[in-house]
Amino acid sequence: MTLVEENLEVIVKYIPEEFLFEIYRLKRINNLGVRCSRIEEIKRNREILSRNLLKPINRPHFLNFLFEYFTKVTKKNIVLTKENLQVKQLFNFLIISLFNNDKESFEVYSTKLKNFSEKNRVSEKKVSEFENLQQEIPSNKIIKKLEKKINNFQVKIKEKDEQINIQKSVLQEKINSSNKELKEIQRGLSVKDNKISELEFKQRSFINEINQLKILKNEMEIINNDLNNNLQELEIKFINALKREIKVIGIFNLRLITNPNIQVDFLSIEEFLKLSVIKHELWILQYTLTPREKYTLKSSMKEIKVRNNVVKINSNSELLKLINIENPILSEVSK
Repeated sequence: MTLVEENLEVIVKYIPEEFLFEIYRLKRINNLGVRCSRIEEIKRNREILSRNLLKPINRPHFLNFLFEYFTKVTKKNIVLTKENLQVKQLFNFLIISLFNNDKESFEVYSTKLKNFSEKNRVSEKKVSEFENLQQEIPSNKIIKKLEKKINNFQVKIKEKDEQINIQKSVLQEKINSSNKELKEIQRGLSVKDNKISELEFKQRSFINEINQLKILKNEMEIINNDLNNNLQELEIKFINALKREIKVIGIFNLRLITNPNIQVDFLSIEEFLKLSVIKHELWILQYTLTPREKYTLKSSMKEIKVRNNVVKINSNSELLKLINIENPILSEVSK
């Protein structure tokens, strides 16, 4: 049945609504939950219900229904309603040509059904427009009621508009007040931001100054350490320079010296005789010399230039006394 399979869509497109009602009334095909228990529901849902017949699961049942109908039409005359006589007759001939594999007749009847369907759509559209127009023209009584309702609505709308305008003005005042407060807050924040910027700038300047002072402090500490070192060296040199350098002729025990400010240098008779100038203080320990040594020293003193004191010491007690005499300048320095 190649022709049947190829032209099922045409059959579905032009199938009368009574046939659809009959097919779904038999309950062999699932209606997918679409209402179809009355002819009015079939008309409303025609497109969905007719397309449902072409689904693979429903096609065999649909073909069986058409073939059974084809058998009835060919065996006996079917009673048709008067108003749908032309459509049903065309559809009958379409079914007959379908199962007889008469392609030419099928095309002729499908074309006629198409033209008839288009005429029906135009007439139905006009009828629908006329009915809508009649519905749009109410009686005077209804018009008065509608006018009254419209007036009431207009009054309510006007009242609502007034309430809305009042609310708008109140809200606008609040918005204006909020905007003023916002501007004041923004101005205050701007002033605070400026103060914060100034404080941050001062803080950075202060930190820079502190860092510079730290650097200067480190430099001053280095300089101070150098000065202390130099001062200590100078003090040592100065103390050494102020020490009493004494040339001594004669021998005594150096452990007797308790004064650190005295530097003693022993001379022998022979070393003394080689001198032409005596620059330092000269101590002569008389009590340690022989008479000959005393005489030699006395006679040689006439030929040597003496630039400092020459002290003759006659006893050990005199020696200790001289050794323990403090140098006043060194005493001040040590303080």
